[in-house]
Amino acid sequence: MEKFSSKIVEEYYEALIELVTAIMSANGWRTRAGDTGAHIESIEHMRSYKEITEVDITLMDDLRKKRNAIKYYGKNIEPGFLIERENKIVQLLEKLTAMAK
Repeated sequence: MEKFSSKIVEEYYEALIELVTAIMSANGWRTRAGDTGAHIESIEHMRSYKEITEVDITLMDDLRKKRNAIKYYGKNIEPGFLIERENKIVQLLEKLTAMAK
């Protein structure tokens, strides 16, 4: 995992934001792909769903920041970040998947 923690974090985030977009779309909301701040707004919008906790929002935003650091600044993510959060990330993805159905 050590060699691939950045890629894994990036892929988890991409899956997460796709699920958020699907949930919003299913509820009549449109996202503005490519607009500055669109991902932030999408994550913030998830506050309006009772299933989503403040812990979930914080985790989504942490993943967004890490993904941006990887994608735009070439940063590498320490394996500890992923090791500490992977179970919570998977649980969040499962929750979002259930909401998207």
